[in-house]
Amino acid sequence: MAARQPAPPTTPVAGEDRYILSRDALRDLVSTVDPSQELDLESENLLMMMADEFVDNVTQFSAKLAKHRGSDVLEEKDVELHLDHAYNIKIPGISDAAFNKPAVPAFNNNTAHQQHMDLVQKNKKL
Repeated sequence: MAARQPAPPTTPVAGEDRYILSRDALRDLVSTVDPSQELDLESENLLMMMADEFVDNVTQFSAKLAKHRGSDVLEEKDVELHLDHAYNIKIPGISDAAFNKPAVPAFNNNTAHQQHMDLVQKNKKL
């Protein structure tokens, strides 16, 4: 099997500078995953557009979450919540702490309550 030739330099596409992920950054990312892999120009354009759409979607919905909280400030927790629920993306070290907190304090099971529950269970059997 012949070795792949390096990708020829591409001519800039009109409006390419507006993408959040540059063509060079995309090529670097692909080469870290598989150094022998190369993308054609159409695939690169599609992936750059998809990255932009992803960032726009996350930003817009996270802003809606912030507004729902009654805030005019987009916070980290808004972005984390959307990434977790919409894409099942958890950010190690950040999301763990935010989502592992109990929403309500643990129920304090006192003896009076336990006696009442035992009586209810006993009466169910009768």
